[in-house]
Amino acid sequence: MSLASRPSHSGESFRSCPLSWSGPWLGLEALEPRLLLSGVTLLTHGYQPLSSDRPTWLDAMAAAVVAQAGVDTAVYALRIELNSSNDPFVSSFQLLAGLSPTSSASSNSETVIMLDWADASGVFLSYVSTAVIADLVAPYLLDAVPSAGLSSPLAESPIQLIGHSRGGSLVSELALNLANQGVWVDQMTTLDPHPVSSDPAVKVWDNVWFADNYYRTDDFFTPGQSVNGAHNINLTSVSPDVDHSEVHTFYHGTIDLAASSADGLTIENAWYGYAHTGPRSSVGFAWSRLGAAAQPADGLWPTGSRQAAAVTAAGPDVWDNIRFLSDAPDESVYQGQIVQPQAAFEDQNQDSTLTVGLDLDANPYNGVLASYDQSISNPAQAEGTWTPTLDTTLLDGGQYHLYAKISNGVHIRYYYTSGLLTVIELIPGDFDGDGAVTLSDINPFKQALTDTAVWQSQYPEVDLSKVDPNGDGVVTLSDVNPFKTLLAGGSSVDGQALRLAPQVVPSPLNEPLASFPEINDSSPTTPLRSWLDATGAEPCASPWWSTPGDKKSLFAQRRSIFSSVPSDAQAPAPAEVSLWAELPLLTTA
Repeated sequence: MSLASRPSHSGESFRSCPLSWSGPWLGLEALEPRLLLSGVTLLTHGYQPLSSDRPTWLDAMAAAVVAQAGVDTAVYALRIELNSSNDPFVSSFQLLAGLSPTSSASSNSETVIMLDWADASGVFLSYVSTAVIADLVAPYLLDAVPSAGLSSPLAESPIQLIGHSRGGSLVSELALNLANQGVWVDQMTTLDPHPVSSDPAVKVWDNVWFADNYYRTDDFFTPGQSVNGAHNINLTSVSPDVDHSEVHTFYHGTIDLAASSADGLTIENAWYGYAHTGPRSSVGFAWSRLGAAAQPADGLWPTGSRQAAAVTAAGPDVWDNIRFLSDAPDESVYQGQIVQPQAAFEDQNQDSTLTVGLDLDANPYNGVLASYDQSISNPAQAEGTWTPTLDTTLLDGGQYHLYAKISNGVHIRYYYTSGLLTVIELIPGDFDGDGAVTLSDINPFKQALTDTAVWQSQYPEVDLSKVDPNGDGVVTLSDVNPFKTLLAGGSSVDGQALRLAPQVVPSPLNEPLASFPEINDSSPTTPLRSWLDATGAEPCASPWWSTPGDKKSLFAQRRSIFSSVPSDAQAPAPAEVSLWAELPLLTTA
C-alpha cells in the first residue's frame, strides 16, 4: 500500500531577514544537520552593564544551534524594555529568520528564541527581578501568537531553556511558570548562574526532565554556583582559566565543534581535555535534544533532586505531557516487523488521548501518517508509561520520524524521537534483505535454492513469501529466470528469456561451472534443455533445438564464452548450479 500524499509546501516564506539583523548570522552557512526535530531552544543572557541591546554572543549561539537543527529553523527575538516608570514590558516578538514552526512548509518545526531583556537587566539605577521577567515571557510559550506567525503555542513542542548569569535565575523561574501550568521542560541549562538582589535562587523543579549546569567560583564579583539536582560541571580549575563570560563560550564550543572562537572570544581545546569536561563532542550541547547523546543520570528526572512545584491551572487547562523514554538512535526494521516504542506520559485529569505514530518529516503541523498510528484515550493512570505496537506491514520502504502526541481537546503536546526509523521494504529477489535486488543477492539466492533452511537461518527477518521471485512461496529452479529478470532491472516477472552478453564476459569465472550432458540429444526435455531453461541462456529468440544441425555450433559459442565448461560434462544437480558469476552479464532478450 502506498502512503497518502503529503500537503504541498507552497505559499509561505519567512526566510527574509530584517535590515536590523546583523552580526554572525549574515552569510552563515549551516553545517550538515545531524537530525531534524520539533522543539524550542530558548537562549538568554544576564546583566548587561554597558548596553541596552542583547549581547552579540546570543546571536552567535543561536546561529550555531540553527546550523545543527536545519535551515528551516525559526529564529525569534523576544525583547523586553522598561517604560518611563521603569516597569518592564514586551516591546517586540519578531521572526528574524527561518520558517514559522507552525507553518506547513517547515521541515523540522524547530524554534530558537533569543530572549533579550538587556534594557531591563540593570542592577544599580533600576532593578527588575528575574521572576518578573519570567512572568512576561511565559505567555509567549504557552499561547499562540498569530502576529508572529505562530498559529499554535510553542509549548506544544519540547523546550530547552538556556540562561547565563542572571539568566540562570530567569530560566529557573520560567521553568516554574511552566510547571504551574503542568508543562514539562525537556531540559534546563544554566551557564555560571549568578542571581542578584531579590532574584530567586536557581532550582530544578519537578517538571524538568534533565538539568545541566556549568560554573566556576573563582571570580570575586560574579561567582557562579553549583545547582542541586543538575549535572554540574565545575570549570574553576580548568586551564586556561574560564572567566564568567567564557562559560557561555565553553558551551558554544560544544555546539559548533569546529569553532575556534565565538563572539571574539577564543574557544580553547584544552578546556575539554579533562575527565569531567570532555571530550568536546560528548558534553554540553551533546546532551541536548538535538545532540541526542545519553544524558548523565545525576541530572535526570527522577534521580536528580527536584523541587516540588504546584500546578495552579485547573481542569482541561492543565497541560498534559508525553515524551519517549529514550531518544533512540537510528533504527532499521524490515517491512512487517513490529515497532514498540515506550512513552512516558502525565495526565492528571485522565482526560486525554495518547497517540504514537509516524511522520515523513518532523513537523506535526503539515500532517502525519494517521493510518499507521496507535492511540488510547482516558488513561487508567495519571502518569506512567505506555508501549504501543506499530505494525510496519503496510508501510512503504523509507525513513520515518517517530512521534508521540497527547491531547485533551484544549492543549496538545508533541515529541519526536531523535533517531530515524528506516523501513526496509522486501521485494521479490531481495534475498539479503537490504531493500534492493543487486549482485549481493546472488549468493543468498543460491543458498535459498540449495538449502532454504540454512538461508532462512542466516536471514531470519527476510520473509520468503515477499522475496520469492515467481511468487509460489518456495525457491526452486523455476525461480532462476524470474530472479535474473529482476537482477537485470526487470520490473515484472514475465518469463522473458535472458541472453548472455559475451563481449563483457570476464575471464576466468569466479567458480567452475557444473557439467553439461551429451549434446547430441535433440529432445528439449533432456537435462541439458532443463538446465538451459533454468539459466535462461538463450542465444536468440528461436529455440536452440529447432534446427538440430545448429546445436553443436550454438553450444560451441556458449562454450567459447565459458572456457571452464567441459564438453563431456554431465547435467548439474540443483545443489551444484553455479552459473551465478554470469548473472551480472545478462541482458533482456
